[in-house]
Amino acid sequence: MPSKYKPTRDRKQRRTPKPPRNGDDNTGGAVPPPPGPPTAVPSDPNAEIIIPPTKAQKAEKRKADLLAEARAENPGMSGKKLKRFNKYIENKLRKEEKVEIMAKLAAGASSMDTGLLRSTRDLGRGRETKKERVRRAVREVKAGIAGEESREVALEERVVRDPTELEVVIPLAVDLEGTVSMGVKAEVEERAMEKPPMALEIAVGSGLKRPLETGENGFPIIKRVKKSARARQERLMEMIRVMEGEIGGSGSEDGSGSGDGTIDGGSVEGGSDGSGEQDEEAGDEGEATNDEDGDSEEDTEEEGGDDDEGNKPVSRLRRGQSEKANAFKAWALAQRKQVLNHGEPDHSMPNLLELKPKVVAIPKTAPALPPPPPEDVKKASFVAVERPIEMQTARLALPVVAEEQHIMEAINANDCVVICGETGSGKTTQVPQFLYEAGYGSPNTSTPGLIGVTQPRRVAAVSMASRVGEELGHGGKEKVSYQIRFEGTAGPNTAIKFMTDGILLRELSEDFLLRKYSAVIIDEAHERSINTDILIGVMSRVLKLRRELAEKDETKPLKLIIMSATLRVSDFTENQRLFPIAPPLLKVEARQHPVSIHFSRRTFSEYPEEVYKKVCKIHRRLPPGGILVFLTGQNEITHLLKRLRKAFPFKDERQGSNSTSAPPSMSAEDVESPLHVLPLYSLLPTKEQLRVFGGVPEGSRMCVLATNVAETSLTIPGIRYVVDCGRSKERNHDKTTGVQSFDIGWVSKASAAQRAGRSGRTGPGHCYRLYSSAVYERDFPEFAKPEILRMPIEGLVLQMKSMNIDTITNFPFPTAPDRLGLQKSERLLEYLGALDPKGALTELGRIMNFFPLSPRFSKILIIGQQHECLPYIIAIVAALSVGDVFILEHQLDIHGEAGDEDAPRNAGIAFEDTQRAKRRKEYYRAHRAFSSLDLTSDVLKLLSVVCAYEYEKDSTEFCESNFLRLKAMQETHKLRQQISKIVKINCPGVLNFFNPKLPPPSTVQVKALKQIIAAGFIDQVAIRADLLPNSPYKPSHNSAKRVTEVPYMTLFASATFQQDEDALLGPAVYIHPSSILASQSSHPEYLVYSELKKSASSTGKVRMKLLTPVTGVHLASLAKGTPLITYSKPLGHVPPKVLEDSMGRRRECWVIPRIGGAIGRSDIGWALPARKVVQRKEEGKWVVE
Repeated sequence: MPSKYKPTRDRKQRRTPKPPRNGDDNTGGAVPPPPGPPTAVPSDPNAEIIIPPTKAQKAEKRKADLLAEARAENPGMSGKKLKRFNKYIENKLRKEEKVEIMAKLAAGASSMDTGLLRSTRDLGRGRETKKERVRRAVREVKAGIAGEESREVALEERVVRDPTELEVVIPLAVDLEGTVSMGVKAEVEERAMEKPPMALEIAVGSGLKRPLETGENGFPIIKRVKKSARARQERLMEMIRVMEGEIGGSGSEDGSGSGDGTIDGGSVEGGSDGSGEQDEEAGDEGEATNDEDGDSEEDTEEEGGDDDEGNKPVSRLRRGQSEKANAFKAWALAQRKQVLNHGEPDHSMPNLLELKPKVVAIPKTAPALPPPPPEDVKKASFVAVERPIEMQTARLALPVVAEEQHIMEAINANDCVVICGETGSGKTTQVPQFLYEAGYGSPNTSTPGLIGVTQPRRVAAVSMASRVGEELGHGGKEKVSYQIRFEGTAGPNTAIKFMTDGILLRELSEDFLLRKYSAVIIDEAHERSINTDILIGVMSRVLKLRRELAEKDETKPLKLIIMSATLRVSDFTENQRLFPIAPPLLKVEARQHPVSIHFSRRTFSEYPEEVYKKVCKIHRRLPPGGILVFLTGQNEITHLLKRLRKAFPFKDERQGSNSTSAPPSMSAEDVESPLHVLPLYSLLPTKEQLRVFGGVPEGSRMCVLATNVAETSLTIPGIRYVVDCGRSKERNHDKTTGVQSFDIGWVSKASAAQRAGRSGRTGPGHCYRLYSSAVYERDFPEFAKPEILRMPIEGLVLQMKSMNIDTITNFPFPTAPDRLGLQKSERLLEYLGALDPKGALTELGRIMNFFPLSPRFSKILIIGQQHECLPYIIAIVAALSVGDVFILEHQLDIHGEAGDEDAPRNAGIAFEDTQRAKRRKEYYRAHRAFSSLDLTSDVLKLLSVVCAYEYEKDSTEFCESNFLRLKAMQETHKLRQQISKIVKINCPGVLNFFNPKLPPPSTVQVKALKQIIAAGFIDQVAIRADLLPNSPYKPSHNSAKRVTEVPYMTLFASATFQQDEDALLGPAVYIHPSSILASQSSHPEYLVYSELKKSASSTGKVRMKLLTPVTGVHLASLAKGTPLITYSKPLGHVPPKVLEDSMGRRRECWVIPRIGGAIGRSDIGWALPARKVVQRKEEGKWVVE
């Protein structure tokens, strides 16, 4: 007898076929084959168990079949191709499987009952509402799958509320006579317990009156009637007629009898679809029908016949119905009858005064804004302002005026508020007026302090003060003033004060709490200038201190309003160190018309040429409207200005010019349409800048060529088209080397949006961006880098030290500066003597902070009293602070354009060349005339220009003939006056009065001026490269070179070194071609420079903007007492001499001074000429006195 078969793991997993038993097949009880991989043996159809192939086996078979077909068609398939084909087969099988699944789902959906399915919107809910629970119970009863709980819910008594009827109780059972039986409920429940409910068939009723039919479970079988709007209206009219007959018939009946009547209710099957009581969550909306699930209310109307006596409607009373509702119903019907039948009056109205009213609880609504703190609750005050009708109409058109209530509520409830509004929304001019009209700035109110408004630019401060003064009507000019660097109009009646952010910083250093202000507005915060960032950081502390003092004495809290033209305010609102409690953010919509943005398909590197083509195309083809072109600098503007004026001249210019000057593609109609081209950049005189606001000549189109100054500062009227090159020129400062460069780069996306918005101020506009959308998304940053991360901050550090902010790293900056920049700034102040080695402010540093100048210039002013040089030092410092007073040579177009010398030249071109040569001689003559004081010092050349300007009566003619910037010379004169006034106040007796006309300095004074200027730039010294030890440069090489090609080495590395053999060649600097030394043959050993600039040429050399040459002896004297200078041991060939009466603690000896540190990869510094010094012994060490 064979042993009993024991299933193995393989058998359980169906990986091996079941072994046949004796007699089950034709094998005659043969031993089953050993386990192993399945063989391709055809399955026996007569076997007892036929195992179907699995899904994986089907896929493998399908894959093998496809692969076999492919190999049959292409026997020589490579391995790489086979791999790709296998991937293709897998994707194909996956798609086939997807199609099969979708087909199965489609077939199953058509045969599946979806009545009891739940909507996916209800997934995740905690519980069902009462209405949903009733609906589900009724559906389950209808389907015959209801449980005990569902049956109880379905059989529960409910109230029908139809908008056309009064409320009525739905009976659970009705007897054969049609009367309401309220005692049947218990009997129905017992019957339901005995036998489960079954699905009911809907009986088709007739219009004749007959008893209700009931099913086996005792429920009435009621006809389902689909209600419509017309049928509902007919039933309403029929019900009213019945009620009229009830009131007009028997007065003794109150309508509550139990005769035959009309029953309107929902059937048992669909009772919850409209007949149920409205749940608390959904609310009672007075609807008795809900067709959301496709079920309509079932109504059965039984109409009485002629043989019915006393047929009266059932009283529609609800449990707990008040008598007041029944009385109101009877009164309403009587009034209607009285209107329809103008007969005898009806006196059935009850005495409503005898009914007891119900108490209704009215919920209290929460206030929209939290109430202000008790200490901020102030007496309501306002200032009446009378404005002309035209002015009032213009104000109402500004979007910010509509938000006045919200803005003032937020300001009164918070110490700090942030307002975001696009340029043109009116926030700059209107928010100060909101505060003024609310009582801020008025002496008789609880907020008597001034309203301060800061602007980043002086022009904006002056113009905004003038505009606000006009809008305040009569006497407004006296209430509004401004204060900028050189002038101010503040008076005793001033309530609103516009100023630059630097002015407010100065006032903070004198009065940290700003006690004379009640509100401060910081405008244009999105520009992120250094002064704006520091103001916001300091004001965050001032707000806290003013709030604390307000709780102790009569000091009033200060209000701070930060206004920005963009939504880049997260640095303010989300900075916990700046504002622990985030200030509210108010957004004001701009008065902006739609602007169409047009990107270029390609981005060209030669964008000036593309700008020219685009402007020409707009002027020739598009409708009238001004054109605003954004370029990077003055040179590009000047070049494009000449080309456009030549291409589209005015009529008089065209008649006087050569007819061949116009491009051949221009038609006669194009030539007759001139283009009024105007420049706009910061160095342009104010008179020329204001031309963009003037009128346009008749028959022409205005075209403004501007830098980024036209983004937010100015709004030019009539602009409809904007051409944006997408680039700007910015001054970048290398923190490591100190080299400054003007680099052209992509603007930010925020700036691009501001430029595009210029075309939508007066109407719909178009913006043509000369770059592709891909470049815009890839290369454009979201916002520009804050100025505090790009520029030196030594002046900022000195000002913060003077405010007793010793640990600057803990200051709540909106954007913290780089730690390396902070360290370099503190080190520079230590070199200048403003800080001691521990970082504390010295007495010299405290005096330096009095002047609104760079720390270097402040140091020069303080030590400039020697040899009566102070008036000359003030003139030099004023000119250096303003910037370039000379017009650069390449901006005058005195060299002509490069071209083919062999090309034919007409008379016009020859005349232009002659004029250029003449102006070039005049240019060089003027520079030689100003070099009479010293032929090697650029700073003395600058002094000659300032002094000569003061002696001339016609300053405009003087500047034009000597190639000077009139605007720079005017600012220099104003700055001289301001500095002289500050010196007179803070240093009495040093300078008695300001004398603009100075005599020429003496020889001694010239030498002293050079050393005084060098003392302020003691760390910016360069040595001729051949003087260094082991230098690859030889003195013989310099004789054959121009001065501008002679290399110099700076005290600190001017470039990042590379690990190669030419490392020493990398940091070499060269003299700038505009220097007075460029035309000399001498090569000074040491030079003091004001800044390093990297040229934009292909060579990329670093150039020095020179001040003056110095000697090694002068450097050793000027650097004495600073960390820059060190001394060697006494020289051996000259023994030290101990001084008498010093008890051996003082000696006189010769040493070698050494200045500086890092040059190349060594820190040896420079060896200066030996000098005699006096040393004093302190703590066992000899120290130079």
